[in-house]
Amino acid sequence: MFDGIDCVNGLIKNGHQPENKSFLLVGAGGAGAAISIALADAGVQRLRIVDLDQAKVVRVIASVRASYPNMEIDMGPLVPKEFDVVANATPLGYLSR
Repeated sequence: MFDGIDCVNGLIKNGHQPENKSFLLVGAGGAGAAISIALADAGVQRLRIVDLDQAKVVRVIASVRASYPNMEIDMGPLVPKEFDVVANATPLGYLSR
């Protein structure tokens, strides 16, 4: 699964360093989980994960906290203006194809 690594590499390649930034990630499926870990590894300061399936969010947060216990990570409302970066890890983009 390279979704997480590719997301972070794409940010960096386009001049957006994720370190010390706040991220809102929409989607907690496989891609969202991979992106969450990659963002944590890249040193993000804060990560909020939002998904319609709350059980998925809880699992992803637990996974990230297990490896990055000092990172600020939560689930909460979808309020993009509170974050530096918003990322979509949902299958929504595939609906228009």
